[in-house]
Amino acid sequence: MLSFAEQSLTSSLTGLLVATVPFAAVIAARVAGDDDRLTPIRLAGMVLGVIGIAALLGLDVRGAQLTAIGAAALVVLGYATAPMIASRALSDVAGRRRQLGRTVRDCGRLRAVRRRDWTR
Repeated sequence: MLSFAEQSLTSSLTGLLVATVPFAAVIAARVAGDDDRLTPIRLAGMVLGVIGIAALLGLDVRGAQLTAIGAAALVVLGYATAPMIASRALSDVAGRRRQLGRTVRDCGRLRAVRRRDWTR
């Protein structure tokens, strides 16, 4: 969707839209019932970040189409909510160390199977 949006949006506008991901994440977390406090310092940091991006990229809205802005907004929503969804959906997955051990073990098994197949 982002590539579709960038066909008619300028890079600076696309960058500014993507820079709103932290704001969308905060709103999504609030809607989902997260009790993490949005302190004035955190809010100021997010606003300062968007201002910095605007200063670096500029604001160029020439030829911006509503469908492209909507597509970019959906991308922002996806970027903002994906970590929250993944952490909730994968909360019962084994710990990282155990998962890494299983992955290494399975890679070793796959290598042994491939070696056996290649030597025939």
